[in-house]
Amino acid sequence: MKIGLIVAGLLLAGGTTWYFAAPKSGAAEKKVETKRVKVERGEIVLNVTATGEIKPLKEVELKSKASGLMVRFQKLPSEAVKEGELLAELDKKVEQRNLSLAESNLLTAEANLELTKFKYAADLKNSESEALAAKEDEKQKLSELRRMEKLSGELITESELGTVRLAARLAEEKAKQADTQLTLIRNRKEADEKLTLAEVQKARVTVEDARERLADTELRAPVTGILLKKLVEEGQIVASGISATTGGTSIAVVADVSKLMVEANIDETDISKVKVGQPVEISLASGSRDRFKGRVDLILPRGEIDSNVIVFKVRIGIDGDVFGRVYAGMTAAVEIRVGERKDALLVPSEAIRVENGATLVHLPSGDAFTSSPVKVGLDNGVKAEILEGLGENAEILIPKGPDDAKNGGRPRLRF
Repeated sequence: MKIGLIVAGLLLAGGTTWYFAAPKSGAAEKKVETKRVKVERGEIVLNVTATGEIKPLKEVELKSKASGLMVRFQKLPSEAVKEGELLAELDKKVEQRNLSLAESNLLTAEANLELTKFKYAADLKNSESEALAAKEDEKQKLSELRRMEKLSGELITESELGTVRLAARLAEEKAKQADTQLTLIRNRKEADEKLTLAEVQKARVTVEDARERLADTELRAPVTGILLKKLVEEGQIVASGISATTGGTSIAVVADVSKLMVEANIDETDISKVKVGQPVEISLASGSRDRFKGRVDLILPRGEIDSNVIVFKVRIGIDGDVFGRVYAGMTAAVEIRVGERKDALLVPSEAIRVENGATLVHLPSGDAFTSSPVKVGLDNGVKAEILEGLGENAEILIPKGPDDAKNGGRPRLRF
C-alpha cells in the first residue's frame, strides 16, 4: 500500500500543529509541532563571552642590583607606596667602604694632576726665557752681519767679517737648540698632564660606580600603587639580579592598581569577531552583583593551548578606579559586544535552515510550505538578523521537531 503524508493542523492563537505520517507502513504516527511567527523589527546584540583574571595594568617584580644581607623592609603587603619611596635596604657597610676608598683615590689623582702642572711650571718658564733670549741674540747677530757685509772691502777685513759670520751662525744654532728644548718640555708637560688627567677621570668613574652600588642597596618603588607581595625577610641573603646566574632573588611585587584589567581567554572560533575598542561588561565570579564597564585594549596575536583548546589572550581595561571592589587575582566573566544592530529585521534563530549549502526559511503556502532563501546578518542563537529575502511582518514557520523539509515532505493543513 502506498504511504502518503497526512498533516492535521489545529489553528490556535497564532500557532499551528502539524501531524506527519510515519515513513513506513505499520509504523506509529509521529507528531511534529510547528508555529507561525512574523518577521519583526528590533535590536539584536551579539556578545562573545569568556572568563579571565583580574590583573593590574602595571605590575613589577622587584630584584636588587646589589647582593647582600637584607637589614630592613619598610612596608607590608597591601600598604600603599609612592614612586621612588624606600621599600627595603641591604647592608651598606661594604659599599660605604668602597665609596670612601674611591673618593680617596680621586683626591690623590687630582693632587697628582696639580703637582704635575706645578712641576713643569718653573722649567717651562726658564726654557721660554732662554728661547726668547737666544732668538733676540740671533736677531742682533744677523743684523750685525748684514751691516758688516755692507762695509766689507773698505773698512772691514775679511778676517773680521768671518768672525761676525761665525758669531751669527752660533747665535742661530743656539736659538734652534733653545726652541727644541722648549718644545721638548712642553710636550713632556702635555703628556704627563694627559696621563694624570686620565687617572683623575678614571678615579671619578670609580667614585660614580661606588655611589651607584651604594644606592643599589636601597630598593625603591618603581610605580605608585600598593605592595602586592613581600618575598624576603630581614636577615635573608639577597642575590643580585644582574650578576647572579640564577637571575637573582625576587624581593617584592608592586602594582599600580589605579587601573585594573581583565586578561581573558577567547576561543579561537570567536577571536576573529573581537576588535580593539569594543565595549565589554564585566562581572565577578565571587558572587558580587556589581557590574563593571570596560573596553578591549589589546589582542595578543599568538594563540595558546588551554585544556586542549586554542585560546587568545585579550586584555580588557576596566573603566574607572574600582580597586577596593575588584582585586588582582579575582576571576571575572566578560561579555564583549562584537555586534549590534538597531531597527533590524529579526526572526528566531531556530527558523534558519541550511540545506545543500543554502540558507533558508520556511514560508506557509496554503496547506503546505515553501522554502525561501535569505541572507542572514548577526545571529546570537536567539534572534537572527535578516538582511535580504524577507520583509517586515512576513510569516514564517518554525518546526519544533525533525526537519521534514530535508526529506521533501509537503504537509497539508486539516481544519
